[in-house]
Amino acid sequence: MKATSNGVFQGDDPLHYALPLLIIQICLVVLLTRGLAYLLRPLRQPRVIAEIIGGVLLGPSALGRNQHYLHAIFPPKSLTVLDTLANLGLLFFLFLVGLELDPKSLRRTGKKALCIALAGITLPFALGIGTSFVLSSTISAGVSRGPFLVFMGVALSITAFPVLARILAELKLLTTDVGRMAMSAAAVNDVAAWILLALAIALSGTGSPLVSLWVFLCGTGFIVGCIFVGPPIFKWMARRCPEGEPVHEIYICGTLAAVLAAGLVTDTIGIHALFGAFVVGVLVPKEGPFAGALVEKVEDLVSGLFLPLYFVSSGLKTNVATIQGAQSWGLLVLVIFTACFGKIVGTVVVSLLCKIPFKESVTLGFLMNTKGLVELIVLNIGKDRGTRTIPTLINLMEASRGSAKKRPPYLRDALTELSERSSATRWSTKPEKRNAVWNKSQDNESNQIVVAFETFQSISAKSRSAGTAHVSASNVDSTITALFFGGPDDREAVSYGALMAEHPGIHLNVVRFVVDLKLNGESVSVDIDDRYGPEARSNDEEFISEFKDKISKDGSIKFEESVIGNADEAVEVIRKYNRCNLFVVGRIPEGLLAAALNKKSECPELGPIGNLLISPEFSTMASCSGGATKTGGR
Repeated sequence: MKATSNGVFQGDDPLHYALPLLIIQICLVVLLTRGLAYLLRPLRQPRVIAEIIGGVLLGPSALGRNQHYLHAIFPPKSLTVLDTLANLGLLFFLFLVGLELDPKSLRRTGKKALCIALAGITLPFALGIGTSFVLSSTISAGVSRGPFLVFMGVALSITAFPVLARILAELKLLTTDVGRMAMSAAAVNDVAAWILLALAIALSGTGSPLVSLWVFLCGTGFIVGCIFVGPPIFKWMARRCPEGEPVHEIYICGTLAAVLAAGLVTDTIGIHALFGAFVVGVLVPKEGPFAGALVEKVEDLVSGLFLPLYFVSSGLKTNVATIQGAQSWGLLVLVIFTACFGKIVGTVVVSLLCKIPFKESVTLGFLMNTKGLVELIVLNIGKDRGTRTIPTLINLMEASRGSAKKRPPYLRDALTELSERSSATRWSTKPEKRNAVWNKSQDNESNQIVVAFETFQSISAKSRSAGTAHVSASNVDSTITALFFGGPDDREAVSYGALMAEHPGIHLNVVRFVVDLKLNGESVSVDIDDRYGPEARSNDEEFISEFKDKISKDGSIKFEESVIGNADEAVEVIRKYNRCNLFVVGRIPEGLLAAALNKKSECPELGPIGNLLISPEFSTMASCSGGATKTGGR
């Protein structure tokens, strides 16, 4: 996208340019989040709660279900700019969080706060690891086990320090004994959580323990270097900012530049840029007007405009509607219960052992269970670091097995075309070639993909020998729609759909389109080659006849023949199936109707029907899988 437009009078649409679209996005976010904050004020909820809810509402869970709105206001090509600005705001927000955390107060809290903090981390962290084993054997199969355990433990054990501070301030509890104890324990918890998060990020960067060790050592060296270099410089700046006088602009700019530089260093090391900004914030002296001036200069712009964008960015990645079935809801309840139970019970028990009254112990337990932005940061980092597409591909491959012992070769061929790199060599059946690729490749994500699919191959082979399926029927309830216009690609697509329908949890709808121009009294002239002649039509009729005979007693497959008069009617028929889980279509359908649908598209490799299904005009939550021919994977 270009940055700015020439204006509507020059024929430009502002929604197609980065800057005006970003302005619209920011204004929409601010209006919605501020409105929600006003509505939630009687419930005494902090603004961060309104921003989280607003982010979810703007995403595919609510307003984003309207594809016209989603592609107009938050088109995919604008998300890079939005994410960059959101993360820049988040960078300075974590700097502000570090400014609020006084290391000296941690030394003054005593053993009680330290014990409460450790209990508030240890028990939920252990429960998070236990939960991760359940998730990794179900919906998170294929992810790297080590980093996943740490990410889950950190996500469940963090206390949202900035959110807790605002809650205590609004409730006027900051100066009470409970408030001081909660803030001290949350500060220790926050530091420990960020250290664990840095460890998790280091582990998730590669499959090599040596590289993870280097990342961790460099991160430690960065912290040590900042401790020795940062405080003297910041103290010198603070001394030159006397009480009652304005802080010189050069000190503000120098500190903010240091925040960006620290973020760049930690990002280069392989730890998230937020970690560097947080460290700089912790090292800035808290006494005097210098820290206050930094907060005053940065907080309003960051918290008011940029930070809500992060919640929208998170909300655009969140679709609550995908939580379907007893297993998904059960896992959701398990995660929520584990997170709350570990925090509250761990804190209450240790507080009672420290001879804190029961009422105050329970209060501390609920305060330490405060969740918010930091958890979203952890989850987003974990999501971005994971091999997100592997479980979906593995499930697709497993469903494609049907009841046959041999997986269809065209699916393997199609998967090799997912990358234009030397991905095809990953699927070499010769061990010596596979080992050569493994040893020479520097692509860590590719290595993880190889390991995941080789593990799946081993598990799949074992499950076949035991007579069981890798994806049990109780966990699968999917509907697939195969669209048939004509030609060998469409015949292959229908055959592929029938193969998947052999799985006991999958139902297939086959829709064949028959053109009858007399319905509308129209004559249509389309430039089309003579490939779809009498012989091709004869092959299609023979295929359909045999297919209907084979499925006559199969209740999991339904066949429908739609007689339509033009392309618009075909689109309307397809819309009836937009609630299915997967569309299977041929890449190059043949016939008069297919030619009429063959419009100019951004993704010609998907074919005319595939492009129709992903277009903004066609609203569907289904995935699209292309068919194949004997002459080449589609």
